[in-house]
Amino acid sequence: MKIQIPKNIRQCGEGAGATDSMENMTERIYVEDYVMTFLRQARERCREGRFQAELYGRKEQEDGKTWFFVYAAGMPEDREKFSDYQWLGQACWDKDRQPEEYIADVQKKPESLCAVLNSEQGEPVFFLNENRYVKRADTFFIFYEKNEVMQNFLIEWYRKNDRLKESEHSDHAAQDFRRLYQERQNDIHEHKVISFLYAASLMLMILCCITGISAVNQYDKMRQMGQAIDHLALVMEERRLPEKTETTVTEAASAKNVGGMISAPEVAGTDEETTAEPSKDAEKQEEKVEEETAVQAVSQNVITVLPEEKKEADAENSVYIVKEGDTLAQISRTLYGTSSRLVELCEFNHIEDPNSIIVGQKILLPKE
Repeated sequence: MKIQIPKNIRQCGEGAGATDSMENMTERIYVEDYVMTFLRQARERCREGRFQAELYGRKEQEDGKTWFFVYAAGMPEDREKFSDYQWLGQACWDKDRQPEEYIADVQKKPESLCAVLNSEQGEPVFFLNENRYVKRADTFFIFYEKNEVMQNFLIEWYRKNDRLKESEHSDHAAQDFRRLYQERQNDIHEHKVISFLYAASLMLMILCCITGISAVNQYDKMRQMGQAIDHLALVMEERRLPEKTETTVTEAASAKNVGGMISAPEVAGTDEETTAEPSKDAEKQEEKVEEETAVQAVSQNVITVLPEEKKEADAENSVYIVKEGDTLAQISRTLYGTSSRLVELCEFNHIEDPNSIIVGQKILLPKE
């Protein structure tokens, strides 16, 4: 039976156009155009940089020559779709390998055909393994026929890859959305942290201001209280001096009475002094109350504002020059016999702090 060769063919390969080489060839390779289309599309769509497909068709021999007719090609998992054809070999592509590097792989599969695609848009290189001898085919033929099996497979394969591509696009869109959402969440968290730190800093600043104002107010109050305490201590010390003097005189008189050395007039005088003691104690008590009232009024800064006509100094009023160690309480007691006029001296001389007089200062003395 004579082998039927396809009518519409095109010779390819390095030996294309050499008639003598065609007559001397012991094998001929015929590849259907749909197979070439699939191999080119698989190489272009492959993202891993390598792929391996299976070749299907029929193989015949005549007059010592081997004829390969490749009608279909697909991925290893698509073998059941080409059950009507015979397995002929494989088609391979690896961007990092040269065609000659596949010879060792072809030797492992006797009586097979191997098509190696180039990384460029060139034609594939075919290797044959017959009787464990591998050789490279210089030429092959592409023929054109109505191949419904391969045509339907290509349509299904295109649809499958398009769905995968759409799924990949969807995955990319979802990943982009998740990435943007995470970035947005990070921005919101960072904004909340910054807002919290700002609010905490503001509250700390307000607390420091309140603390500072309170400290200033407390300092003023403590200073006024200290001045009042110093003035009160001074008044109390001045009051103790006359008491000590009177105690000394009384003790001396008692000693004279005990020794029997007191005469009648002296005894009479002593009785008069004894009689006068209650009146002196009453006066001292009254002066003490007046001093405490004056000190309390000064410590609380409660000074009655006199009418304008009373504030004006009288030209006939006398003047006292402050000496070292003087206080307004001492001046009032020395000149008027009582410290109750301390407030009047302060108001008459426009003195707010009775402890702030200085040596050489002129103190106007109101009329008695």
